[in-house]
Amino acid sequence: MARTRVVAALTVGVCAAGVGIGVAQAGQGGAGSPPVTQTDPEFITDSASAGRVAAKVSASSIRGRVTGVGGSAAAGYLVEAYTSDGNFMNDARSDSNGRYALASLQPGPYKIKVSPQPGGPASWAAGWAGGSPGLLTARVYSLGTTALTVDVQLPRAAGLSGQVQSRPAGPATVTACGQSFLDCRTANVNGSGRFAITGLPAGTVSVSLRIGTRAPLVFPKQPPRAGVRVVAGATTQVVLNAATQGAPQVTATSPPKTPMPVRRDTAAPAVTRATLVRVGAARRVQVAATDNVGLARLQISFGGRVRVSRGFTTARVAVPGNGAVAVRVADTSGNWSPWRLAR
Repeated sequence: MARTRVVAALTVGVCAAGVGIGVAQAGQGGAGSPPVTQTDPEFITDSASAGRVAAKVSASSIRGRVTGVGGSAAAGYLVEAYTSDGNFMNDARSDSNGRYALASLQPGPYKIKVSPQPGGPASWAAGWAGGSPGLLTARVYSLGTTALTVDVQLPRAAGLSGQVQSRPAGPATVTACGQSFLDCRTANVNGSGRFAITGLPAGTVSVSLRIGTRAPLVFPKQPPRAGVRVVAGATTQVVLNAATQGAPQVTATSPPKTPMPVRRDTAAPAVTRATLVRVGAARRVQVAATDNVGLARLQISFGGRVRVSRGFTTARVAVPGNGAVAVRVADTSGNWSPWRLAR
């Protein structure tokens, strides 16, 4: 079956009196990524003008070790740093010993999220440093000018699997979310309508189904939405009816089995256009990009800083002077496009 290509256009206003934009959650990395992933390049070189766009200046770092219950190393887990109000700043992968390093962070308050590799099996649940299952209640760590050590112990994971009935044709994914959009896990739906999500923290999760690029179907369609309760060390099995969008029907809760193979998207998205347009004293950069599955966020580098937007919304970013501006995009699988200078 041919895969649908998604084309998204993003417009970012650039003016001297603009306001900062929000930042997103998606992390980068995947199968084949090095054990510990550093942040963006030191700079971007424009061979035509010999200019460069500097990335964030390295100021300090957060380091530590990720383990499961009993102290066993959690290798290949995604570790993300967020500001205290939920703005994404940087990410890294834990190595074979569970160690990670989040570099290029400015001093300030941070929350640390740890989650299994997207689409892969997980013995330990996604969670936040300090023992919280969600962003809203996560512990805040204060980073100074010297490196901060934050070790994270993850609880045993819960699973959610089942059958999607009466779904329209096209590639589909099922997503289970905890307290916020940053506390979500997603799995593909196979040709038989089956799916299996691992790495969930125990508790209540909301469930949604996305067909291709259409808006997600939430279960049940009408509130109140009680959600589905998942149990640590077990897999809750449900039936989702895409035609009626009724409440998920729980059929069983059983010890977890080896999850079915899930094909992860590894194709990088592409920025097809990044155009700077001057409107009076302000500038406006318009970005268009494509990807096989869907775009998650836009990253803009300028004036020695890097900003990230959440989703596909129009945002305004203050840019001093007339320096170079570069953009890149990430898809929902965490793959990043190359940087592209806006012209």
